Amino acid sequence: MAESRRLIRCSLGDLAAWDEAPCPCGRQTPVLKEVCGRLEDVVYGQYGRQLVRFHGVFVGMPRVREGHMIQEELGVFRVKVVPDGGFGDADVSVVIKRMKQRLGQDTHVYVEVVPAIERSAAGKFRAVACKLPAEVRKSTQTGRA
Repeated sequence: MAESRRLIRCSLGDLAAWDEAPCPCGRQTPVLKEVCGRLEDVVYGQYGRQLVRFHGVFVGMPRVREGHMIQEELGVFRVKVVPDGGFGDADVSVVIKRMKQRLGQDTHVYVEVVPAIERSAAGKFRAVACKLPAEVRKSTQTGRA
């Protein structure tokens, strides 16, 4: 007898895609094709460039337990860091350097050491958050920023 697994009332903030094909077992319930994971916000460069994927900022930094990037306005980012023993000025410099490599040298990056990063009710946090108003986001896409 085949084992059956069910996902009941799961609300973690992850994205998933439904499969158009029916279940091979013959049931008529929807079939989950794949779990895509969490969405990260897109951040906007001053010249209309849209960027995602900032996980590399903290690679090889053992004194960073967690990091959270927040775009507060065009060209301005706040990086919250939960330190892990010995985090200091050299680490701050590395974070700023890596952010500027991705976003441009004229980007302002502020590093804030925090005891914890806020979590959702499901215990997750977004690694990247864009706080730009919708009209600013749209203007970067049309080149009027």
